[in-house]
Amino acid sequence: MDSQAREAREMTKQLPFKKRLINFWFYNKWIVAGVILVILTIALTIYEVTNVQSYDSLVAVYSGDAVPEEVAGKIQAELTEYCNDVNQDGNISVSVTPMSGSRDDGSEEAVAVETRLMSELNSGTNDIYIVDKEYYDFLMDNDYAECFSQVYPLNENGALMEKMGLSGEYYLLVRDLYPAHEGKADKRAAHNNAVAIYEHLAGIAHDDPAAE
Repeated sequence: MDSQAREAREMTKQLPFKKRLINFWFYNKWIVAGVILVILTIALTIYEVTNVQSYDSLVAVYSGDAVPEEVAGKIQAELTEYCNDVNQDGNISVSVTPMSGSRDDGSEEAVAVETRLMSELNSGTNDIYIVDKEYYDFLMDNDYAECFSQVYPLNENGALMEKMGLSGEYYLLVRDLYPAHEGKADKRAAHNNAVAIYEHLAGIAHDDPAAE
């Protein structure tokens, strides 16, 4: 440190606190702003990670016609009744995401919806799909039919359709557990939960081994 720098430092020390603060801000404001920005970014990331919603079951509804929010709520309520606490957080939570777009009109919206459906199936995002006949035929006429071993025609159960607020021809499909997910406990638990929901709705009963 040269003599001029030492002199400047000594002069700064002799300034009143308020002027020293102003002086510090004048020369270091961008450094301080950068540090604050980094701290806020880290804090926001931690908040988002620790407060992200974790669901016990992920359900997607695909139909040619828009599914009202009220209907999505009814579907959610009905499936929640048979859902298990997969993530063991003490709450039963089911996510229902409606997607709509008629495949017949060939619009950009319909193509986007179809692309999203294929992307979800490829990645194994959702455990359960509720689809109308239009999307059911699309899935069954393609290789994606191999993704579903459990299929339940909801329209065969009028009372259930009414509870869900659905009308027309709808199907509930459980996506199979992909080989890549077999070694993951959370994926297995989510799949088993989806199968249990399907069996409750379809009225499939299993013999109790303890009763034999």
